[in-house]
Amino acid sequence: RNILCIVVLSFVFFFAGNGIVGLSHPDEVFYAQTAKEMLQRHDWLVPYLFNGPNFEKPIFSYWLFMIAFSTFGVNSFSARLFPSLFALVGVLAVYFLGKKAFQEEKKGLYAALILMSSLLWVGLGRTVFTDMFFTVWIELSLVSFYWGYLQPSRKTIGLVLFWLFAALGVLTKGLLGVLIPLEVAVLFLMLRKELRFLVSPGFGLGFFVFLAVALPWYVYIIEKFGSSFIQEFFYNDHLRRLLEAEHKGNDRWFFYPLSIVGLSAPWGLFAVMGILTAFQKIRQNIQPFYLFLMVWMVVVFCVFQSAHSKLVSYIFPLFPALALLCSEYVFQTVFKRNQRWMFLISALIIPVAGIIAAVLAMTVYAHLIPPQMSLKPALCFFLALTIGICALLVKTDGVLTRLAVVIFQVPVLLTFAFLNHTAFERYVSGKEAAEDLMRIDHSHTPVLCSKLYLRSTRFFTDREVVFLNVNGGGRFFSPHPVKEVRSAKDVLAVLREYPVIHGICSKKDVKALEQIAEKAFTVKVLAVVADENVVELKLSEA
Repeated sequence: RNILCIVVLSFVFFFAGNGIVGLSHPDEVFYAQTAKEMLQRHDWLVPYLFNGPNFEKPIFSYWLFMIAFSTFGVNSFSARLFPSLFALVGVLAVYFLGKKAFQEEKKGLYAALILMSSLLWVGLGRTVFTDMFFTVWIELSLVSFYWGYLQPSRKTIGLVLFWLFAALGVLTKGLLGVLIPLEVAVLFLMLRKELRFLVSPGFGLGFFVFLAVALPWYVYIIEKFGSSFIQEFFYNDHLRRLLEAEHKGNDRWFFYPLSIVGLSAPWGLFAVMGILTAFQKIRQNIQPFYLFLMVWMVVVFCVFQSAHSKLVSYIFPLFPALALLCSEYVFQTVFKRNQRWMFLISALIIPVAGIIAAVLAMTVYAHLIPPQMSLKPALCFFLALTIGICALLVKTDGVLTRLAVVIFQVPVLLTFAFLNHTAFERYVSGKEAAEDLMRIDHSHTPVLCSKLYLRSTRFFTDREVVFLNVNGGGRFFSPHPVKEVRSAKDVLAVLREYPVIHGICSKKDVKALEQIAEKAFTVKVLAVVADENVVELKLSEA
């Protein structure tokens, strides 16, 4: 019954509405376009982007996207299908681990519901990234390890599955797929003074399974592309991200702590209290499971905190452990002591945050808000929701009922977002601008694009693209195999080959083009979608 409940709720949290909004730029279209080009080439082994090999990520995620595209066509719903499925698998794995390790079915259910309704889990469950796949492989690897640890009779199969899922993690995002679960398992056993647990036929057998699953693709790619793959994948996408910040504004010591609390909403307060309670239980040596969960979280946090490149999705693998600690706190402390105020504060987080964000948007960014999206109804809606939730929580009894009231915020938030999708879609997706371009220009000439719109234009038009970088400083962290235009001379070189060329450019790049055009060429804006300008560049007759 609990599993059926989780599966049904997952449809609302992860699947419903995934085809409404077009794929966003720049990252969703990055993965979708790579899988699309692989399908067009009938090549299931080498990732391609802009007709050149793409080595930013290993192969496994692209296999999933290719399977979805082959089955359901190339569209936003099929692209988001497997992230949603993996989100469901991750929730079921937390339920299973909580039930087995806590020996209490309710704790497993609470953990599943908390994880399912955490903002970051919902967001990445609906997004075409590799992070959900990577997180679930790490989660399944550690669940298998602890399942085998709990009972010696399951030790061999547990360790084999531990290595198998780690291998799939390596095929999804690289070496961290095995380093993170291995560090967690070894550190946990060291602290328990039980390293002898690894002296087992299952450990050796699992290691051979790991090599058999993870190595062949890497051997094939290195043999085929050699130093170009090693330079891009191992240096640029692994070592360089440790030493250099791709997003410099995120490189702050407090970035991840604030992200953990904020993006586990509406459970941020429970997360903090769950971690503090776990420390107390570890000191009292109550149960090894608390130590295992804390080691899991600390290893993931420390690995990514030490790197200069920081994104909220990087620490995503600690969220299953965090949900289990939240569940324990909810069950033991709130349930037994009837701390109604905890649920009350948590229930206020999303509506109040929504009101603050709406007010800021209306006062600071009012000129960007499209006329068809009025935020005043949103303010009234969130205020009414807050009052209603607070009234319910004051009157209701029972932890599960209170959980349901707090969880209810997330699908309401999703519903509101989907009802207004036509207003904000143009700000996150390049689909509308690409459609305008295709209506204006029926030729097969390349499209001149600003950095942000390069991948989405390629995905939605299937046209060759030229990277417009006349402002300078817009280089990609990883090189893209596209022609780059950096000056008036470069623009003229393109126009000599194509006397009339169209583009999708930012307002800033349009102004830069107008400044360098002089009498050599003309710049005409044909359509405007949010900050995307569909432009026509024409070589002057003179």
